[in-house]
Amino acid sequence: MSQAVSEIIKLAPPPREIDRIESLAGQLDEASPEDTLRWAFDEFDSSVTIATGFGLEGVALIDMSVRINPGIDVFFLDTAFLFPETYELRRRLEARYKIRIRAYETDITPEQQDVRFGAKLWSTDPDLCCRLRKLEPLRGALRGRRAWITAIRRDQTLERSSARVVEWDYQWQLFKINPLVRTIFEFNYADFELAGYEAHPHIKAEVAV
Repeated sequence: MSQAVSEIIKLAPPPREIDRIESLAGQLDEASPEDTLRWAFDEFDSSVTIATGFGLEGVALIDMSVRINPGIDVFFLDTAFLFPETYELRRRLEARYKIRIRAYETDITPEQQDVRFGAKLWSTDPDLCCRLRKLEPLRGALRGRRAWITAIRRDQTLERSSARVVEWDYQWQLFKINPLVRTIFEFNYADFELAGYEAHPHIKAEVAV
């Protein structure tokens, strides 16, 4: 058996879960985002968490989730390079929905990173920069969880085109739930505001151009 095959087997879900995951994926692939969220909260209770990057989909996902489960757990990855408006949007969402959006960040400050790896690491070695400022904090955010919920959609990237509503996250070894994966998101800022959602000021500016 090759090392690659051995590694895949090692990262696969427990055998008893494989058929269950396939069954759930089949059942929920046609479910509404709200029904998928209800299932996730019932199934995983406090061991599920929601990731947000404060984009349009992420804000809509928070809104739907709070209506179903006011005690949701939400987190974001604080790279230390976010716009001030991002932190302000976080504050507004926390106040509006009466939730706490937890921040996860790396132990190394931008200044320490420059000294150790050189300036503009995101340009000279983007993979290392991503690992330090996103992947390691994400590992902490998912530690001890059985599932996480994302706002990804199939139409966003080629890599995400085959994503399912429920799947096994081989990298992080837990269930990954994507309630919006089938959504075709044609953004209209006026409709977004009329729906009562909060939106990032930079998104509003981009739409206005």
